[in-house]
Amino acid sequence: MAVNGSVRYRPGEWRIRLKPHVAQRFKNVFKSIQPGETSPFHLKDKPDTAADLEWFFSRYPVDLSPKAEARLKEGTQAFRRRQEEVEAIVAADWTTSRGTPIQAFDNARRDLVAGFQDVGFARADMVDFTLRPDVPNPTSADQALSAIGRNAE
Repeated sequence: MAVNGSVRYRPGEWRIRLKPHVAQRFKNVFKSIQPGETSPFHLKDKPDTAADLEWFFSRYPVDLSPKAEARLKEGTQAFRRRQEEVEAIVAADWTTSRGTPIQAFDNARRDLVAGFQDVGFARADMVDFTLRPDVPNPTSADQALSAIGRNAE
């Protein structure tokens, strides 16, 4: 397997040195890199960057230092955990894609209620429900819609 460059990590930053033909493809994927910029590239360490780097390096193998490889795994795992939480909130679901329960959806409800109260809305004028079946006295979708309708009157 051809090695297309090397990757080093130092706290907060990725340093990526690539062969010219791979560097061009890299710049097409990582839009934060300026068109005239040349290797080595420097990218800020964020979970989404780690996930994108992992994807890119799966297609264009590079020499990863042990520190960079460990950080890439940590960052990618953090990205995937966050992605599952966001997917659950957007889908109004209470489980991850693997079916394990998470609190992210209910935490978002709590935070939204607090935010509305902070700007002057009365809690008595708000209705919120969880449709999670694993909580005591779960609310059905019909019950939630009925209560929302009553509150809107």
